Amino acid sequence: MSDKKKVAVVGGTGHLGALLARRFYAAGYDVIIGSRDKAKAEASARSIEEVYGNRTSPAGACADAGPHDGFDPLRDTAHLYTGSISGAENKEACRAAEVIVVSVPYAAQADILASIRDCVDGKPVVVTSVPLDPGNPTSWVDVPDGSAAEEAARILGPESKVVAAFENLSMHSFPEGGSVELPDVLICGDDAPAKAVVSEMCESIGLRGIDAGPLKNARVIEKMTPVLIGINKRMKKRRAGIRITGI
Repeated sequence: MSDKKKVAVVGGTGHLGALLARRFYAAGYDVIIGSRDKAKAEASARSIEEVYGNRTSPAGACADAGPHDGFDPLRDTAHLYTGSISGAENKEACRAAEVIVVSVPYAAQADILASIRDCVDGKPVVVTSVPLDPGNPTSWVDVPDGSAAEEAARILGPESKVVAAFENLSMHSFPEGGSVELPDVLICGDDAPAKAVVSEMCESIGLRGIDAGPLKNARVIEKMTPVLIGINKRMKKRRAGIRITGI
């Protein structure tokens, strides 16, 4: 078993959730995919383990690699796999985990968070949702709390440790094989230790986590997602992302 924190990925059967689950598993985390449908979560976990759990690669292949150096955990750390992956119903997954990643569409976020509210117990809760216009994903929709992340904090309560991250990633951010330029992850939150945990998780999957300030800054970062979607559409690309220079 891994000495890294156990991570629940609620919504781990969706596109971004499955991507993050695969990456965390490859990096040695014990991952629990959460879903409203336990059987669906278990099937998703089995499919990831079957595809990636038996991979092999030369020892030390990524010894000198780091974020933006073409480091691919699925390819370069197969010989180091020490984690596990399983599936569970959302509440069960959250109770068992030490860190919770909620990767669901914004339209489903409020109901999902309300259903797991009693299971977070002061654990870091990473939210990835962006309130996009359902009819036009290149447009952001104003929400009463200011951002999806701030809405999450309100729903989970004043003692919650909500961190906003991964909102600007797409399911195509990590193409299989080859050296690629990877995006940065802007991390917002009001709890410094929780943000540090998320930054370490980013680094473990080959991304650079950048402390982007308090949770209210998610208002700006979430609005970058429809901009990136628009860039991808106009340039006929799929991997537009954000990188911070000069630091």
